[in-house]
Amino acid sequence: MKIILSEPLNINKEKLDELSRELKEMGHSFKSYETKAKSVEELKERVKESEILIIGNSELPEEVIKSCKNLKMLSIAFTGVDHVHIESLREKEVTVCNSRGYSNVAVSELVLGLTLELLRNIKKGDEATRNESNLKPYIGSELRNKKVGIVGLGEIGLMTAKLFQGFGCEVVGYSRNETKAFKENNIKYIELEQLFKKCDIVSLHIPYNASTNKMIDDSKLKLMKEGSIIINTARGGVLDNKELSKYLNSGKLLAGIDVYETEPPLKKDYVLVSSKNCILTPHVAYETKESMIKRSDIVFKNVYEYLRGNVVNEIK
Repeated sequence: MKIILSEPLNINKEKLDELSRELKEMGHSFKSYETKAKSVEELKERVKESEILIIGNSELPEEVIKSCKNLKMLSIAFTGVDHVHIESLREKEVTVCNSRGYSNVAVSELVLGLTLELLRNIKKGDEATRNESNLKPYIGSELRNKKVGIVGLGEIGLMTAKLFQGFGCEVVGYSRNETKAFKENNIKYIELEQLFKKCDIVSLHIPYNASTNKMIDDSKLKLMKEGSIIINTARGGVLDNKELSKYLNSGKLLAGIDVYETEPPLKKDYVLVSSKNCILTPHVAYETKESMIKRSDIVFKNVYEYLRGNVVNEIK
């Protein structure tokens, strides 16, 4: 089969050679690209001959999928699949697999990092120290004994909850269903509105789809307590950042945001760029040296298992 990796996986050549070696030994062709395609037309040209396609988090639109006449399997080096036109793949009966689980540690640790920065003013304290400024305005708050609300108790949400518990926080959670994971991990299930009312910190871990578009809007944000924190490392579209900016600029809320409606770099007039009381990171929650190795292992394992007739990590 013709197997194509359409974009880099942020691993070194030695690791890529190691992962693809057996494919070649099995008689399949393998081609990889060291840069992302700069246009839809360039992407179409790269992938049109593929029977098995490997991608990362770059968009895979309908017209590109339709140009792949022989595509049988797509392995996505990412957890979310909202950047892929799933309907077109279903029409073509393409097997779609993701790489869920690779970034659980990376994302949950960034949630804690953003939270600690907002509570302890680390960046401001560094700047003040370097500039001989008054340090008293940068005295912070402790994380211990804070009430934390996790919205979406999947694998990443659950790991994030455990990290907060390790810091001595009381953790409550909301999900579409009260699963056994709540009781097993000492997490109290709570309705969404009550979660926003009662928690000092809210961390979002829900997928983006039609039902979650701007799910966290003004009606939820206005319930939050003065000085509370909201963290979004999920998807940009689940949180109404325009409404959020009002609460940030008024001083009522603080926020740590890693995801946006579009991929960074952000335009200068994007609403959060000029907002106060927030830390912005360029969609890097998933990206650590360790997680990049883990996801490359998973995305290639998907391919090998498919070739052996054993589909894993399938998106249905």
